[in-house]
Amino acid sequence: MKRRKECYLKTLGQRLNQFYISIRDYDKTDTNLRSGVEAFMEAGLLLEGVTQSELESVINEQHKAVFGLSLGERQRSDILSAHSTGNYAAFDTPAWQRKKVKIPEQS
Repeated sequence: MKRRKECYLKTLGQRLNQFYISIRDYDKTDTNLRSGVEAFMEAGLLLEGVTQSELESVINEQHKAVFGLSLGERQRSDILSAHSTGNYAAFDTPAWQRKKVKIPEQS
């Protein structure tokens, strides 16, 4: 079982690395790569093969490897950059949409 988890986390790391490199190099998100990574992480959680904490650890590790900052550090940097330049375009989309929160339909 431990070997499977190690293999899963290594594969996740490779997928995240590829995803983050595409963002860094092309300055936009590849939706196919993003969907694949999200589905892969969701499968790991649903099958109880990994914990949320383990996923977050790999996410931060790969993000730091590609961008030189953890995900949280980069988000703070983006906010500070927007404030200093006055360019808030990245925040024009409402937070609930950026975070992909689903609002239940009312009957």
